[in-house]
Amino acid sequence: MILSPKKILLVEDDLSHKELIFRVFEDVDDMVIIWAGTLAEAKRLIVQMKPDLVLSDWRLTDGNGIDLVISAHLEFPVILMTSFGNEELAVQSMKAGVMDYLVKSPQAFENLPQNIRRTLREWNNINARQEAEIALRGSEERYRLAAEGANDIVWDYDPLSRRIYFLGRWVHLLGIKNGQNQCTWGELLHLIHPEDRGAMVRELARHLRDKQDLFSYQCRLGNVGQGNKWVFIRGKSLCDPQGRVVRFAGSLTDISVHKQNLQRIRELAFFDSITGLPNRLYFSTKLGEKLINCSKGSSGVIFFIDIDNFKIINDTFGHSVGDKCLIEITKMLEKLDIPNKFLCRLGGDEFIMIVDNIADSITGTLHAKKIMESFCLPLTIGENKFYLTASIGIASYPSDGVTVDELLKNADVAMYQSKNKGRNNYTIFDKTSNQSSLRKLTMGNFLQTAISNDELRLYYQPQIEIASGRVCGLEALIRWENSHYGFVSPIVCIKLAEELGLIVSIGYWVIRQACLFAAFLYKHYPNLYVSVNLSSMQLMQVDFVDRVKEIIHEAGMPPSMIRFEITESMLMESFESSVEKLLLLREIGVKIELDDFGTGYSSLNYLKRLPIETVKIDKTFIDDIAEENKQMDITDLIIELAHKLGLKVVAEGVEAQEQMDLLTQYKCDIIQGFLISKPLPESEVKKFLESWKT
Repeated sequence: MILSPKKILLVEDDLSHKELIFRVFEDVDDMVIIWAGTLAEAKRLIVQMKPDLVLSDWRLTDGNGIDLVISAHLEFPVILMTSFGNEELAVQSMKAGVMDYLVKSPQAFENLPQNIRRTLREWNNINARQEAEIALRGSEERYRLAAEGANDIVWDYDPLSRRIYFLGRWVHLLGIKNGQNQCTWGELLHLIHPEDRGAMVRELARHLRDKQDLFSYQCRLGNVGQGNKWVFIRGKSLCDPQGRVVRFAGSLTDISVHKQNLQRIRELAFFDSITGLPNRLYFSTKLGEKLINCSKGSSGVIFFIDIDNFKIINDTFGHSVGDKCLIEITKMLEKLDIPNKFLCRLGGDEFIMIVDNIADSITGTLHAKKIMESFCLPLTIGENKFYLTASIGIASYPSDGVTVDELLKNADVAMYQSKNKGRNNYTIFDKTSNQSSLRKLTMGNFLQTAISNDELRLYYQPQIEIASGRVCGLEALIRWENSHYGFVSPIVCIKLAEELGLIVSIGYWVIRQACLFAAFLYKHYPNLYVSVNLSSMQLMQVDFVDRVKEIIHEAGMPPSMIRFEITESMLMESFESSVEKLLLLREIGVKIELDDFGTGYSSLNYLKRLPIETVKIDKTFIDDIAEENKQMDITDLIIELAHKLGLKVVAEGVEAQEQMDLLTQYKCDIIQGFLISKPLPESEVKKFLESWKT
């Protein structure tokens, strides 16, 4: 007998997710997928097609997926999907009667056919149990109470016999002997994890004492050290006229998968994906807690560990080998016999170790030597052996800092002093002999007069439109040539300007120079634009928009020739006011670009609200695009996502023809990088434009 395919209604307003799900079901023969893009359309199709199961996004343009459960009166099972999982949403979904709750991910999409088959089986079992419940119980009131709380395992507690009766998958979940459909209250308590047992009893007593409408509690089943299942228990009690409990019934739902999803989200937020160590965010939280306890007399030391010349490994052998080195370094540092240590990866080749309760500098020095000695043996990665060393900066708390930023900065200063000593060394932060700070102060004094001394220059890097091959724009990049320090790194220059509060005045100088050059170009190349990077401090200025209008007017060029590049991270400091200013700039014709696209933290909801027309893919996605790894797919997906949002895409850092070919294949709009040209001074830009034409 050939069974008809199950009719699955997919309710999804994100077209990219819809396409991914349809691809998963291309080779699935026992199911047919029908798509609805809105809640209203889904309700219409439900009446027409009577689906076997509904797979719905939680957040839709005209409502949410839970409305389908309520409107359909549970005539079919519903699986909810969401892009952001949280415990409250999971509980809300289960309370509404949703059969399953998934956090969207490639893995979750791949497992959808299996999850749907399992959900359909469970739905059939629930319907069968409900029919059996009527026949077995004989008590309409007992069945009504059980059905009200039922979702997975139905339970019914009789206060007189102090026994609990079960219906559902209780054998599998609770581990009770097969064939047994009841147990005592004490036996059930024994199944609760010891760490959760007392709290559950107290919560239950409070529910019965206060005559609350619904009892609910989350806990673990199993003993300490075993693989635990998470369950959500809920129920309702029935009292006689004297207020005594005569029946207590409800459901017990396995929420282990939801807890695993939440744990995975936490890992992504607080742990490094390569080494598995706590990341910078976790480190800041942990150190912040320890600094608060300093008032109680606690103290400790942080070791800022930077791997010497690690960039050479990445540049020579590739990032995959570099990542394997980082994993081996992590194992090596974790094995160190240093009591009370907390190790994390700050980023790149930088690690931080926090050690509590170090009473003197001698102990801190001994620990630093242990760290350095751990690098004596080579790391073996495949057929290669790497002899690495580390530069270490040591700062104590609270003596060297009472805030996370201050302490980290001072440890960083000490680490750079180790670098200056020749690397493979450690340095204890010393406020009285901080040569690095003195150098920064001296350099800061030079930067104060850089504009008046005509030491700042703007260089311009061309951007090429792939489809036409024409030069469409130029990115303005600042350069500082000082009589004492020579050419100063742009990163150092900008960071120093931000620390000294000079970034706003230097930023306006950059905008003015870029506009003057754009006005010159307009006479000969009216279709070109010049893009300028903004800092968060500039955008936060109250009169920023007025100043920009004034500069554009003085330069005498169309506002459309200027584009401002912003990053997601700078917007997050003051999102609403920043967007308001950007909207005002767009009204006068200035275009806005989003830089470092794919590396920020803002949601798509935020992204849709930004008045941008172009995004720039961060260089890190371009560097390894030609290698046979997932980076290719990620870059392709980023470009596809941007296009679906109606945005043009600029790829920066293009240095090889192979990268160019792949970006052309991925339908990237514009490229920028050394393959086309290095950043050029004004005097060479015109020559480049003329030569490119020919």
